[in-house]
Amino acid sequence: MLDIRRLKYFLAVARSGSMAAAARELNIAQPALSHHTAELERLTGVKLFDRLPRGVRLTPAGEVLAGHARQVLEAVAVAEFAMREHSDMIRQVGIVRLGLLPSWQTNYGEEIMKLARLRFPDLKLTIMEVRNEEANRLVAGGELDIATTLDVEFSRFERPLASEPMVVLSNRPLKPSYRFAELGELDLVLTTMEHPTRRLLEQETARRGISLRVVLEIDGHTALKNAVINGLGQAVYTTVAVRQELEAGQLFAAPIVDYPGGRAIYLAHADAFDHRIAGQFYHLLTSVAAGP
Repeated sequence: MLDIRRLKYFLAVARSGSMAAAARELNIAQPALSHHTAELERLTGVKLFDRLPRGVRLTPAGEVLAGHARQVLEAVAVAEFAMREHSDMIRQVGIVRLGLLPSWQTNYGEEIMKLARLRFPDLKLTIMEVRNEEANRLVAGGELDIATTLDVEFSRFERPLASEPMVVLSNRPLKPSYRFAELGELDLVLTTMEHPTRRLLEQETARRGISLRVVLEIDGHTALKNAVINGLGQAVYTTVAVRQELEAGQLFAAPIVDYPGGRAIYLAHADAFDHRIAGQFYHLLTSVAAGP
């Protein structure tokens, strides 16, 4: 297998035209350099140098390899520079204040912390659980650096972090699936109209000419879950927000087969926050949401 070190040695010999001169340049023993050159010829299966009375000269095959070797080493140098720049950038920032929606904090918070520690060992990450409106306000005021949000107008990225399909939730087993029109037959526990997901749901019902039977409006993620668990009605919500309750058998979910809408999660960041680091966290959060 070709490796970076042997390619560097190979180019040094090609550049100097002499094993002895290349050995002095590289500060290694000439026998060791000759050994690496012979190994490179063995691995490639071709003769790379013609041995001359004074020095060496690339063969045609050696010329081909030299061209590729220069490209490889240039790419490696660019990558090393980018990583140094990235590391310096992270060290200069020092602390990142991240706001997570309650469902994301519950389901992804620990994984986000672990992955951030691996990717950014020089960074101190502070995570705060915040509701949507508060997240937008804190980012706008510079009190949070980045935050998940349900409002696309706060997003700094073209695509959402994730799109979470909506389902019918109940504390009892449900039929396999629902059509959107059937939502009007349920006693629904929904979030208030201040919540973006509720507004999207109402827009869709208005478009289809359907009236929802809302028996209870709740402004709070945990309170809404508990209301459904306690049998006060059914909800239209995302499975990500109730994953633990579904796994524990406290809630049951059924898909809405003809409802293309879903809960889109976006990433906002403060105006003064480095957009490059925000981009790094965008990719980190996207990978966490996508799962293994």
